[in-house]
Amino acid sequence: LKCPEGCYLPDNPLDCASSWACEKCEAKAPQGYSDMAEAKVAGAVEKLEESGLTVPACRKFLSTYSRVLHPNHAHMLDVKYSLLNILGHSPDFMMDDLTDADLKEKEELALCFLNVASKVLPGISRLKGTALYELYLTVRQRAIRALSQLNQVDHSKESILGLVKTAGIHLQDCIDCLQYEPEHRPEGRLYKAALMERQFLMELILNTENKFKN
Repeated sequence: LKCPEGCYLPDNPLDCASSWACEKCEAKAPQGYSDMAEAKVAGAVEKLEESGLTVPACRKFLSTYSRVLHPNHAHMLDVKYSLLNILGHSPDFMMDDLTDADLKEKEELALCFLNVASKVLPGISRLKGTALYELYLTVRQRAIRALSQLNQVDHSKESILGLVKTAGIHLQDCIDCLQYEPEHRPEGRLYKAALMERQFLMELILNTENKFKN
């Protein structure tokens, strides 16, 4: 696709035999493009999973195929969801290791899935709950980092407490979404972890207040 902005989409999404065209410039895709792209990308996803999902590998896949598939294509969302869940939870990319750019990327991924969930699974859902938890961790990490930088950066108490409050809102929304999940399921265990995080937030508020007493 030569268009610098668009990507190919079916003219009629409900027709499997529909022609495809660029969403921006309306250039027609070559005949058989969709089947060819699907086969190639499906093979790439399979190889990615076989070799082990890592942050660099997921990023490379998304960069490579972002000009081939729409950002919300199933294969793209599959890899994005994996990246969301390993960014902050894998060697060399634990939450404390993440750069500000990493945190921004993680936040954008979480917001992406909250947007998808609102359209595909409105109301409470596992997808929404897990995305909210990862979004909570991202905002929480920003608050922790800001508190640790007080000697180098002039953060205000209000700005840090604002981050903690925002993190708390995401955490409570996560709890509300996952409260009905069975304990043996991953989402049920995530619900328990979210409950325990409320105590951490209280301690973070106290630490913030104490830092600004001096």
